Amino acid sequence: MPGTLARWYEEALESESESDGEGEDGTPTGTGTGGVVHLMGKPNKIIYDEVFRMASDGGGGARRTISMENVVAVGDSLEHDVIGAQNAGCDVVFVCGGIHADDLGMDPAALTGDGVGDGAAVPFPPAEAIERVARAHDAAPTYAVPVFKW
Repeated sequence: MPGTLARWYEEALESESESDGEGEDGTPTGTGTGGVVHLMGKPNKIIYDEVFRMASDGGGGARRTISMENVVAVGDSLEHDVIGAQNAGCDVVFVCGGIHADDLGMDPAALTGDGVGDGAAVPFPPAEAIERVARAHDAAPTYAVPVFKW
């Protein structure tokens, strides 16, 4: 399921023309007044491939090899972040206190900056709840944390 902005573009395109299928990478395409549009975002693997390419460039022209064994993605969306990381072949940390907090029995109102503090006092949702919600989205996070705070 695309994000809010992607859905807006998709709806705008649908009103102007029909989808003409999928591109080589499996992303939906459509034609409208602006030409062909490719909706690319997580969980599409192309996003991860580009990030890995940029990270491999090293910023100063130095090339380095990035092994998937040394990569971990972090996100709160099972549909986008977790499945995207799985598609890219890297481990993923599922942040339970994000968009699925309510589904996991967590109190979203308590998951604000003041309520979270340093995160140490935020209770972990039951493992059974994490497994149930992840299974409902065909996702399998490698790890899970109640919250993620910089």
